Amino acid sequence: MAQIPFRINLGASGFPFLSELSGRTIVVPQLDQSAPRTEIEPVAVPCAYYMHNVIPTAQGYSSVVYQLLNLAPADTDNTFLNVFVIRDAAGNKAYLAVTTSGRNYILKTYLSGWIRTTDVAPLVAGGLVTTAYVNGVTYIYYQQVGCYTYNFATNVLAVQALTGLTANLIFGITTSNGFLIAYGSAVVYWSSTVSVTDFTPSIITGAGGGAVQDLKGAIVTVIPHKLGFMIYSTYNIVVGIYTANIRYPFALKEVVGSGGLANARLVDKDPVSGDHYLYGTSGVQLATSQITNSVFPELTDFLAGGYFEDYDESTGVFTTTFLSAPMVKKITSVADRYVVFSYGISVLTHALIFDTALNRFGKLKFTHVDCFEYLLLGAAPVDAPRNSIGFLQADGTVKLLSMAINAPYADGTIMFGKFQLTRQSICDLLSVEMENVRQDASLTVHDRATLDGKNLSARPTGYLAQTNGLFRQYRFRSSGLNHSLEISGAFNFTSIVMYFGQGGWR
Repeated sequence: MAQIPFRINLGASGFPFLSELSGRTIVVPQLDQSAPRTEIEPVAVPCAYYMHNVIPTAQGYSSVVYQLLNLAPADTDNTFLNVFVIRDAAGNKAYLAVTTSGRNYILKTYLSGWIRTTDVAPLVAGGLVTTAYVNGVTYIYYQQVGCYTYNFATNVLAVQALTGLTANLIFGITTSNGFLIAYGSAVVYWSSTVSVTDFTPSIITGAGGGAVQDLKGAIVTVIPHKLGFMIYSTYNIVVGIYTANIRYPFALKEVVGSGGLANARLVDKDPVSGDHYLYGTSGVQLATSQITNSVFPELTDFLAGGYFEDYDESTGVFTTTFLSAPMVKKITSVADRYVVFSYGISVLTHALIFDTALNRFGKLKFTHVDCFEYLLLGAAPVDAPRNSIGFLQADGTVKLLSMAINAPYADGTIMFGKFQLTRQSICDLLSVEMENVRQDASLTVHDRATLDGKNLSARPTGYLAQTNGLFRQYRFRSSGLNHSLEISGAFNFTSIVMYFGQGGWR
């Protein structure tokens, strides 16, 4: 039987976030009037249509592994919610983890264990906790409770009074241009230039603020911006532009085309970035100081679609769930490169990760409550741009997403397809050759053939016929109208070639 080779497209910019949205594709190009082609990717070219624990690379796709950074504390109540970096003028750094029950934990050295510090009972369930680093001090604000600072020597959270403010009316804090910024449901205040804890209005010190006139809803959160700060409300965004005028240090105006925000977890909080990714009433957007632009419309449709999909690689079964309530979501920017869109039905179980350098998406499957940027807690800097995404779990366990090339314990699942030689005939999958799989890597390869072009039926496992260095060949003898290649395990693919045989006519 003549063998027809086909090299899989490993460079597609994206993939359908629901596997059932992948259409029929063919290996031999034919006239398809109803399948328009783009300059970037022909619609009918087979490529990846499902993945988890897989990230894109410049050459293809790579599986990932989660490295343990810290165990859960012995007294965990499984209500960990957020993690923050705190530091002081002496160069001390640590992570602060807060729980919904009011407990607070400090992590000073990885694998050393969480140290419980002062409990701060929230006034409202799930209250917002925010931090701001100003003049060598990290200020921590518990919504409608009060402001605290952490003493690295005594392991105590000490109350910090903010003069001129009523604690139970303040929701959170942030910082901009050396000012401490505090906000309530409809007001924003900035501190004195003499003392960042003094909010008593004064034309001499610059302290002031008040009601925000351009707001169309209640304030959800306030985030630093390179030009000042951004106020996110339930219906629009208002930007505060730094003027360098001590009497009127910030000029407030509405951002054009902005939508509203449901909660503070739906916007990234990277203070270094000039712009912010958010998921609001207008979908996924990129907010600047002047205008908001809609981005990733396919991601908006997926997150707002009320349709959740999961895949169990051990059984080969897709599970779909229609949702009566919106999925829980969170957005995190990491290392000025990755944007992580975490989501799940009731807890965060999955994440779509967008690599802004490669302009490509990957997907993770890992239950977590928070995603954060990995920070070396020692004094020395570290070169770890591809090992910078950390995850906090509900019991306090902390894990690092390792993107190391050809990590032996990596474990990801990816599906390519659907491969069909011509529209008029069935085809046989004969063999698959792949590159960049370690000798000691565990890998399973399945052929997911269909009889009607849509519904996956057979799941034969490929026979490992040859392995040499980073090269592997798997053999099959399966027929179908089209085929999908399912691969699970450790890999760093740069090339996959499939060999087909012509079958009978339909």
